[in-house]
Amino acid sequence: MGKVERFFTTVDRAVDKRFTGSRYFFKRYFPIISTLVFGLFILIFFLRIVYTRPNLIASIIEDDVKIITLAMKKIDVKCNILSIERDRNEVNFLNVKLFSGSEIGPLNLAYPKKWEGPYLRVNPTIQGRFYKIVKACDGWFVVPGDGVWLPNGKIMGKDIVISRKTKVSRLLEKDAPLWFNKKKMAAKLDFAIGDWDAWHMSEKKVKKLDRMLKEFNEAMPFTKNEVGERESEIYRV
Repeated sequence: MGKVERFFTTVDRAVDKRFTGSRYFFKRYFPIISTLVFGLFILIFFLRIVYTRPNLIASIIEDDVKIITLAMKKIDVKCNILSIERDRNEVNFLNVKLFSGSEIGPLNLAYPKKWEGPYLRVNPTIQGRFYKIVKACDGWFVVPGDGVWLPNGKIMGKDIVISRKTKVSRLLEKDAPLWFNKKKMAAKLDFAIGDWDAWHMSEKKVKKLDRMLKEFNEAMPFTKNEVGERESEIYRV
């Protein structure tokens, strides 16, 4: 038993002797080391924000234009959109429940009494600006509003100006101004504007459309809070 105790005592002294200098070094320089490690974590955090910023903005825009086009399609199914007043119109009317007459926002409807609003709980915005429905040479499109900074550095209304002469489908091609990392930042209204007879959609597709709009509305408070927080982080960077 005495030999075992002497063995462990010898080992313990050897370890103490070996690492005494290391403990002294660590104790002396711990504030510097901890500061460097903390600074590294902060740097990684900000680099992550900077890196994800373009993809975040592109994803928000892509999701918003999709849900707006779905709401517009539902309106056309029920009310039949006869015309859109101007070539450029803000999408700020999808949360309206009731209205009088045959016009709502820029839309002239054949069957206004069939309006089933609000279609969206809130009208989507990006960077504090409403989306727009614009007329191009290849149809009507939902696009970010003027003044919105896109993740590729382009500014809507300045670097990208859409008119009746613009072919927006080309702007949505790979590496074009309205395309970023496989995300399309505009969407076409894929139904005819101005046909008096309402086009019909199968009951199954109408129910699917209703379900998608319902899911979006239910997720809206959470989505807006998350987006607001993440956009705040982006702008601080």
